[in-house]
Amino acid sequence: MSEKSIPDFIQSLLEQHKGFMKVKDLPESMSFDMKRKLGFMKKNVSAGTIRKAIEPLLEDRFIFNKKGSVLYILIPCDPSEFVINALNSEEAVSPKVIANTLPFSTSDFIGIVNELSESGRIKIILNEKFEARIVLSGMNEDRSIKSSGEYTRERFKDAFDELERGKIFVNIPELRKKLNWPHDVFDEMIRKLRDDREIQLHVTDLTIFEPEEFFYDEDDNSRMGMVTWNDKQ
Repeated sequence: MSEKSIPDFIQSLLEQHKGFMKVKDLPESMSFDMKRKLGFMKKNVSAGTIRKAIEPLLEDRFIFNKKGSVLYILIPCDPSEFVINALNSEEAVSPKVIANTLPFSTSDFIGIVNELSESGRIKIILNEKFEARIVLSGMNEDRSIKSSGEYTRERFKDAFDELERGKIFVNIPELRKKLNWPHDVFDEMIRKLRDDREIQLHVTDLTIFEPEEFFYDEDDNSRMGMVTWNDKQ
């Protein structure tokens, strides 16, 4: 079977990655022959070098977009669809959480969200701490994590208790792995329990875990590695 053309290969790859990818990650998925033809045999090929090699072959089927210092390649479509797809759930999501996962600059993301809000496709709501959350228009704003039988405080506490076993502290990455919830749902539960003062979060140096496995605390601008439960008397 002959190898896919470069455009067809990138098309299928982007469809597996929600329509966009970091350009520097493309060679990781390429075959040896494809990398050889494109001259990517060295490790750590720069995004600029990759773009220069593939862009003449793409037949104008894709677009490039820079977010900070990171270059992305995207399937052409209305940018608002990326935001809508990120909201395709029953949960109200923090704008920062969505923005961090999408290949748009802060100003572009704000513009997209404002246009979606003005058109009525999304709604902006506030939680008890006056933090903005985004929901799809028509979704019941009163829905919360507790409305899902799968993602409940009780299940979270059960998993905590199984890992705690008298140690008091539980590693957040281990708790995340045990529950195996969607990343955003897990983080939202952490925020809810913290805001309700049911748990406390703690900074720790856990180098055996990946940074994204921790909980990023936007208030303190730090990654929390451990959690303790506040037992009520």
